[in-house]
Amino acid sequence: MKIFCLLRPNASGALLLLLGLCVTAVSAQPRYGSDRYRYGHAEDCHFYAKDQAYRYAPPGVGALGGAARGVVGGAVFGGIVGGGRGARRGAMAGAALGVIANGARNNADRDYAYRRAYDDCMDGRRR
Repeated sequence: MKIFCLLRPNASGALLLLLGLCVTAVSAQPRYGSDRYRYGHAEDCHFYAKDQAYRYAPPGVGALGGAARGVVGGAVFGGIVGGGRGARRGAMAGAALGVIANGARNNADRDYAYRRAYDDCMDGRRR
């Protein structure tokens, strides 16, 4: 009882507003279970497609493989063009280019998976 008497009217109003916002935020969370996503609803299909895209092409996966392919390709090219020093320089440049190219490819794969999953969800199909 004394706590409520100590609070100013503005503070208690702010507390009620904050409590109302928390209740609203909790109720806006996505549903879980068998009916997590509704078919044909744009917002639900967006979250479903985003989930599927990140499962299909997670960020950062394959960077090491891209670097390895770049090292080999760059070393071979540098060795042919410039000898031993060229092979070393080509390997370093190839590793950097391999990582960059793999990152671009991963984003393209994720975008493709997102578009397919979104279209399937809007049509009422799931994979």
